[in-house]
Amino acid sequence: MTRKNIPFNFVFDCLMPPDVTVKPMFGLWAIYVNEKIMLILKQRQDFPDTNGV
Repeated sequence: MTRKNIPFNFVFDCLMPPDVTVKPMFGLWAIYVNEKIMLILKQRQDFPDTNGV
């Protein structure tokens, strides 16, 4: 997985901790900090109204 494929890359510019993990989850992207889920990112063509952080 490359960072280029993850939507809303600007989120990573705001996260300072070095222990940030990104995992795909049900068509979304889960952002973990120190093994705790912090954000969900979604960007899909089929339901654009629900895209976002």
